[in-house]
Amino acid sequence: MLNKLEIMAWNIHGAGGYGNYAIPNFVADKILNKNVDIAIIVEFITGKGWDYLIGTLEKSYDIFISPYTSGINQVMIALKKEKGFEVKRILTENPIEKEKPEFLQVETELEGKSFAIIGVRIKTQGTNKQIDSQFEFLKDHLKTLENPNVLCAGDFNVWKTPLSEKLDITSEYIFTPEYSMVDGDFNTLDTWSAVIKNSKTTKTNVVGKALIDHIIAKGLGIKDLKYSWDFVSEKNGYGNLKPEDYKSHLVGLPDHAILSATVELED
Repeated sequence: MLNKLEIMAWNIHGAGGYGNYAIPNFVADKILNKNVDIAIIVEFITGKGWDYLIGTLEKSYDIFISPYTSGINQVMIALKKEKGFEVKRILTENPIEKEKPEFLQVETELEGKSFAIIGVRIKTQGTNKQIDSQFEFLKDHLKTLENPNVLCAGDFNVWKTPLSEKLDITSEYIFTPEYSMVDGDFNTLDTWSAVIKNSKTTKTNVVGKALIDHIIAKGLGIKDLKYSWDFVSEKNGYGNLKPEDYKSHLVGLPDHAILSATVELED
């Protein structure tokens, strides 16, 4: 019998702790209320609000985070305790190196199925060469993984087609929610993972919707993909902003959608 897992991946806009950053309480509440089996949180940073987050989640989840360095983002992976994940190994990379992405890998086994769970964010700071080196690192890492079953999710800061080219993998292994738009106008997208500035995807070249948060999977079935913006509300600090509005100027508030999906461990 296939074991189905509910997962979420979310860039919460920690921005390296910039501007007296504090993890909003609703981040932990959202993870807990979604009741997912695996949560992959990128652009995360251990700082103010950590006590509330760990206090909210630790009874239900085993929490793994990449090392803390002041001013540098981390990655967090949360695994639901009641599922019985057996963690075998944890890997990370030096977060200071601009040639490597923000990265955390947890190798686990569940009901006899071994698979690697990877949280990743491609950094946009640095030279084009340094950014390209991050993709090269991830490409080489995915190709050399001994485990044939891989779940890699996060913010890749590129769309699906260029991601496929940069990682030299076919698009069948990259999963993004289905979308539609009118006459190639990206601001008419019916679903999106971020609203970005200085984008060449719009006629005004100022602000545009983008789909840059993805799942890469091998040996696993992925279905029911969805971007969710239901956390954007006045109560959570967004004022009168809507999901389609630019939000990255808001210090400490998530500016990416929650990417959720169902994972099937294939035979």
